[in-house]
Amino acid sequence: MAFSMKYVWITLIAVFIGVAIPVLNMAENWPVLALLVVSVGFFSWLFSDYVVRFDKMAMFILGATCFPHAIMIGGFNVSVVDVYTILAAGALIVTSRMKIHFPGKFMILSGSYVLLGFIGILWANNIKELIPPLIQFIQWILMGIPIFYNMKNEMSIVKVINLYIASASLIAFMAMGIVAATGYNGALFVLGLQKNALGTVVGNAVPLTFAMFLLTDKSRKMMRRVYMICLLSNALILILSLSRGSMLGAIVGTLLITYFIGRLKQTLIIMASTITVIVGTIVVVAPDYAASFVRFDDTSSAFSRVLIYDDVFEKIRAKPILGHGMGQYEIWLPQINFRQDDPNNVFLLNMVEMGVVGLTLFVLMMLYIVVVAFRNKKLFKDDRKFTLLNAMAFATFMSQLTHIQVDVSWVRGVGQFFFAMVAIVLVLPRFWYMRNGGMPVKDPVEKMVKHGGRGLKNEVAAGVARGRRDGVLEAN
Repeated sequence: MAFSMKYVWITLIAVFIGVAIPVLNMAENWPVLALLVVSVGFFSWLFSDYVVRFDKMAMFILGATCFPHAIMIGGFNVSVVDVYTILAAGALIVTSRMKIHFPGKFMILSGSYVLLGFIGILWANNIKELIPPLIQFIQWILMGIPIFYNMKNEMSIVKVINLYIASASLIAFMAMGIVAATGYNGALFVLGLQKNALGTVVGNAVPLTFAMFLLTDKSRKMMRRVYMICLLSNALILILSLSRGSMLGAIVGTLLITYFIGRLKQTLIIMASTITVIVGTIVVVAPDYAASFVRFDDTSSAFSRVLIYDDVFEKIRAKPILGHGMGQYEIWLPQINFRQDDPNNVFLLNMVEMGVVGLTLFVLMMLYIVVVAFRNKKLFKDDRKFTLLNAMAFATFMSQLTHIQVDVSWVRGVGQFFFAMVAIVLVLPRFWYMRNGGMPVKDPVEKMVKHGGRGLKNEVAAGVARGRRDGVLEAN
């Protein structure tokens, strides 16, 4: 629905300029500045006809997660993806006239999780450290999920994914240029992204690009070539980043896609060969890094993790039920002169900060997505397009979940991407019913499971009438 909002977009542009001006005065934030140049064109396009189109706003959010650089404004770190998310949420509220769809059960679980984080103010030792992660979870869950859940149709999802692939591939091409110009001396640092941040960006692009390659019709040879170039480029930079967690996540994500489409056996053979090549490449081009896997001195990663795990379990025992509160965990590692605020495992982080109650809510949220993804697999069994979209979103969700078992969990951009994949998994049944005859009034997955598809006839017919009336459904 297009909604003219003359004074609202003037206000939104003013907010954007207010964020942009501090960046222009800070030369060290040039990666953000480069992205802002693109943003100017985006906003010119967005407001060119004096109409806010919600899908236009939302499609840029995922690509912006590739650029997590932030600046300090009013005591808070603000990145471009934060600005896009806030503006998209505002556009959703205005253009939908408050008729917003929500994934009910998941929002209850995730809302309870956020509420527990808020209540943690009562027992947190440092409230100042609690506010930033709480705001981020509000942004990722209470704002981000409704944004992606209310996109127009499955083609909106494809556009969102394509823009992420383009953004990640741009970074991968720049990284290859840097390697070609300066040589390769170990872990890559590109655009201010250290190896794990770089690995996250290109690692998530690997299963996404692989799925989009499979989704593209064989007659579109040029597009398939583009996807293959992007896939190989992101995979190469993933290997050169030496980010072990990102590599593991990309492998898990790719295998899940092939499992969902029935090609797991062939891919296991290819993957085994690929892992052999990766290990061989690391041993040859980065022997010092390869040796670090078995090194256990006081400056090694393994030694630091042992210290972190000892510390986190001691703090869990101190407050096992409700934890210490969001943002309260930290450990100082004097041997490497480093402050760590994450135990390198998302479940341990939940346990130490949110206690058994928070960990239980988080596990239930994750299990719910797994259940819905496999229900989707059954629902879409005769629809290759939706099968691949479901496999792609779920596989990338699992890829990121795997990565944050062995690395810092909620760095900027990661949470937004993670919960965007959650929203896509949840919304696909609604899009599928819209595409195949109408949208049930109640949750389609719940109706399918409880009634085996019976009793939907009248609701689907009503959905068709509503869809055609509102211009949502295409005429056959």
